[in-house]
Amino acid sequence: LLMIGEGILSLLIVETTPTLSHYIITTCGMLTMIFIQIIKFESAPSHAEEHALFRSVASSYAYTYLIQILSLSLIPFGVSYKVLLQNEFAAAQNAVKGYDGASRLLAAAPKVAPETAATLFSGGLTATLVALELLTLTHGGFEKAWGNVYKSSGNGSAYNWPVILMTVFKIGLFGFTATLGLWTSEPSMLTFCGCGVVMLVAFSRVFIFKFTQKGHFLKSISSSIQKLRSRRGAK
Repeated sequence: LLMIGEGILSLLIVETTPTLSHYIITTCGMLTMIFIQIIKFESAPSHAEEHALFRSVASSYAYTYLIQILSLSLIPFGVSYKVLLQNEFAAAQNAVKGYDGASRLLAAAPKVAPETAATLFSGGLTATLVALELLTLTHGGFEKAWGNVYKSSGNGSAYNWPVILMTVFKIGLFGFTATLGLWTSEPSMLTFCGCGVVMLVAFSRVFIFKFTQKGHFLKSISSSIQKLRSRRGAK
């Protein structure tokens, strides 16, 4: 949560530039951080005994390392927003003044090339999303994840194609995100694509839940309602 807050802070501490690109970066950045937080909380199980820290020693170690990787990934990803906004502000200032304001200083201000900022953005976002996916595996385990590939049918078990296709789709999203810096270095387009990727990842989780856990979830709710009714009837 602290690293997500740092990312939001990076969007707010840069001086506002009255351009469309600035507002696209800040809006998409805020939405991206919000959805990353939603995915992080969705990754955690509802009950403490199902958490990776309580499942086994191996899952506990894996969760401990992955949560550190997630935090470290959010640092460069959050900083990339500040870099993009600073580059946008510098470009707007140069367009108005007609010269580089840093050249009037005793020492030129440090600059980050657009290509470097794009690599920082795409790399940080990719590492963040991969860490979030692996955190989910530490809670449920590989056996549960592999079991979601199959579904029960009248003839036994069959491939759960919606889950398989959505998993392949997510892998493709990760590949697209990892190479996003090679496609474009334009700040507003980078942040717009990044926001879209995070939203699609969140949607994919809802989609997979519908085809894997929805039946178990509804059964647990119905059983709880029946127990509650039986208790009231007994009284």
